[in-house]
Amino acid sequence: MSFTVADIEDLIRLLEEQPESCARLRRLLLSGEPPDSQEDPAALRRDTDRRLDRFAAALERSGQEFDRRIAELTARMDGTDQRFAEMTARMDRYAEERAEADRRIDQQFAESTARMDRYAEERAEADRRIDQQFAESTARMDRYAEERAEADRRIDQQFAESTARMDRYTEERAEADRRIDQQFAEIGKRVDELTVITRSHADDIGTLKGWNLEDHFRERPSAYLRSFFRRARAYTDGELVKLLDSGVERGIITEDDWEEVRLADVVVRGRRRDDGTEVFLVVEVSWGVGLYDLERAVRRAGILGRLVAPVLPVVAGRGVTADARSRCDADGVWLVLDGRVVPPNGTADSG
Repeated sequence: MSFTVADIEDLIRLLEEQPESCARLRRLLLSGEPPDSQEDPAALRRDTDRRLDRFAAALERSGQEFDRRIAELTARMDGTDQRFAEMTARMDRYAEERAEADRRIDQQFAESTARMDRYAEERAEADRRIDQQFAESTARMDRYAEERAEADRRIDQQFAESTARMDRYTEERAEADRRIDQQFAEIGKRVDELTVITRSHADDIGTLKGWNLEDHFRERPSAYLRSFFRRARAYTDGELVKLLDSGVERGIITEDDWEEVRLADVVVRGRRRDDGTEVFLVVEVSWGVGLYDLERAVRRAGILGRLVAPVLPVVAGRGVTADARSRCDADGVWLVLDGRVVPPNGTADSG
């Protein structure tokens, strides 16, 4: 049976718990004498020798185990010492680098402090100049305020004087306007009277001119229409009345239609130069041709067209309004303007 470390631990704990057994074992080990006992001394010695052998073997194994653990611990301690030495070296390098960094930082801080000191001096000088400029500006503003107050006083005085003058001028202007209005009212009355007289004269003159132009057209239609129509001649009153009476008798036109066409300025009969076709022209003559003349020509040509065909509406005069001129092309109306014939959508003939 082997004697282990656990057995030794148990023996030690047993001896600590029983002091008498511990004392007997100590005497036995020191004196070599057997303890007082009734047992066989030889057997007891053999048993003791066996126990001691086991104890010695256990001590030897414990010592070997202790040496092995000490060796492992020493190896680990050697590795730890190496790592500690490396760490110490790194710490030394870090301390040197840190010292160098601190030196650079101290140098930079000193330079920054110097720059800040210079900036503070420059800022103080700038503040001094700004304070001086502000004081000068304040003084100028005070002088400006005084001058402005004096100017405002003069302006108020001048404005008061101007207002008084304007009030007097307004009163004088109102009186003058009243007199002018009165005079214009009197002049307006006289102008209205002259306008009525002038308009009456103009109407009379226009009527006379229209009659004169109508007579010329009735007497010499070929002179106006020869560029487009041959053998153009005006229908006489007898011929026109006979034609209209026939239409009424046949029930083609009404009495109102008879009256409408009978009031036409001129009815012309002729032949086209291009193909020889016989045509009738209902002509409305006016010194100044307007929409009213154009509409009468279209309406009367439409009535006459029920009796004879073809019938062309014509307006003639010395001038034409813009709206009447634009309607000529749309309504298919021929225009005889100051001796020139302008067919619908065509170019004026030189006459």
